[in-house]
Amino acid sequence: MPENQKRARVLFVFRRGRKQRYEMWKQGLGPDDFLYGFPFLDPQRYDVSFIEGGDRPKNLRAWLWMWLEIGIVRQLQMGFHWPIAWEHAEQIKHADVIVCTQDSCGLPLAAWKFSGKLKCPLVFFTQGLSDRLESARQRSFIGRWLAGKYKAYFKNIERVYVLGDGAIDSAKQELELGASQIQCLHFGVDSRFWSPGEKTVAGEWVLSVGSDPARDFPTLMQALRDKPMKLVTRLAVSGAGPNVSFEPGLSDVQLREFYRSSRFVVTPLLDVSQPSGQSATLQAMACGKAVILTHTRGLWSTALMKHNENCWLVPPGDVSALSAAIDHLWAHPEEAERIGRNARKSVEEVFDSRQFSKKLDQELQTLLARHAAEGNKDN
Repeated sequence: MPENQKRARVLFVFRRGRKQRYEMWKQGLGPDDFLYGFPFLDPQRYDVSFIEGGDRPKNLRAWLWMWLEIGIVRQLQMGFHWPIAWEHAEQIKHADVIVCTQDSCGLPLAAWKFSGKLKCPLVFFTQGLSDRLESARQRSFIGRWLAGKYKAYFKNIERVYVLGDGAIDSAKQELELGASQIQCLHFGVDSRFWSPGEKTVAGEWVLSVGSDPARDFPTLMQALRDKPMKLVTRLAVSGAGPNVSFEPGLSDVQLREFYRSSRFVVTPLLDVSQPSGQSATLQAMACGKAVILTHTRGLWSTALMKHNENCWLVPPGDVSALSAAIDHLWAHPEEAERIGRNARKSVEEVFDSRQFSKKLDQELQTLLARHAAEGNKDN
């Protein structure tokens, strides 16, 4: 980049907890998974910063909005976090491009974009909004009204990203996006942190990890039968037998040891269009573990996630198929090891956080160049 060329100011918008994650990553105590590539953007080209929302209102306006947001959450199971826009208005105003990584914090900026208050390019990662809008439309008039408002907000957004191929059609339909607006950018995990380790002996238990609402633990509990399992979740799980131990509140370092020490990992999912289970599955794959994964509508890549090669796919809600898969990999550890080796290779080649950052970098350059050209044309 020429010495006299100004660095583009890139502002990332996170929900909460990313400052702590960033510090943990810098100390080698955690992965960079949920930082969306910002630590790896070229500092000679970009002036990168981030803001994050919180759950505790800081003033009267935020307190009042919190009660209104509770009503929105009841309709959509997703918030609309206006305070992040109010509290960081100056940073937002001076950004050259904004990257929103979570729906509830991105929606206020989408509203500003729609109103003309936000002029710079907006990159919006949506994760599950389309599923929630579809459900809300079917439930109530208020849900249909909110869905209409959100569609309008998305009309002027330069680029909308989903993290899996399976989410594209749902987002296009529910948000009425043009084909040029939406793309898939496959999520990446930190393959340097999530790794097989050295001389780790697999334990005599299976592992499952995750707390999002799309987890299908009831089907897993029926399919597991008497196999020992460690379950890392904050969800209330019914039907668990004495062979299931709950392990909430693990650090990333502890979770990595669980991945490494398990026989294999199971990610049971409801049939949603979002790429649910993606981070836990890719973390386990990076640790060299075979993963039994529900083949949902939102499977992030049908071309890259291949049954009996780098994962083991089962149909949604099929207790018999899931049970047979668990029994098979339990009885054939050599197959689990083979799948695990292939899984690790897939993460290194495609689903790595640094690969994600490179692709985002290319998109940012394209958007900034286009925005600059449009500005010159207007002048």
